Amino acid sequence: SFTTAFTQHPQHAAVMLKLLDGLQTVSRNTETAAIARQFLQRYPAHEAAGRVEQILAATLDQLEDRIRAAETYDAVWQRLGDTDEGRRAALRASQLYVLVNNKDALTKAAALGEAVLDKVAAPEFAARMDELRRDYIGRPTPVYFAQRLTEHLGGAKVYLKREDLCHT
Repeated sequence: SFTTAFTQHPQHAAVMLKLLDGLQTVSRNTETAAIARQFLQRYPAHEAAGRVEQILAATLDQLEDRIRAAETYDAVWQRLGDTDEGRRAALRASQLYVLVNNKDALTKAAALGEAVLDKVAAPEFAARMDELRRDYIGRPTPVYFAQRLTEHLGGAKVYLKREDLCHT
């Protein structure tokens, strides 16, 4: 085929992208994944590489190749960062890592979670978390001095954190 025989042709990348669009349209997922991988290998800095990476992730997800799909969604997150698409990719990667459910995948999910927390716009994220804690969970929960328990234990001051008041 043209994609393997004429790799030096000036229109090679454009032909690969057209082929990828066609394969995706007719749901030839195995071939779509193969062409997407080839494109990313040959043209990692191409302006369409991000879109191709997203196509590859979604295709692997459809093929139920969970670990490779998760790794590709993770790569999309690395490429796009704190954008709507990037956050969606990070979320899907985390979900797939958890579904794989082995030590390596769970470690990758934890590392991805840390990376997301490091990159997500801190003030917006912190404000949203505070809002959810206050309005949904009911935090911060109060701390009460347990006077009778303190007396019963001989004077060691005992405080109780009222987690039972949380709404979750």
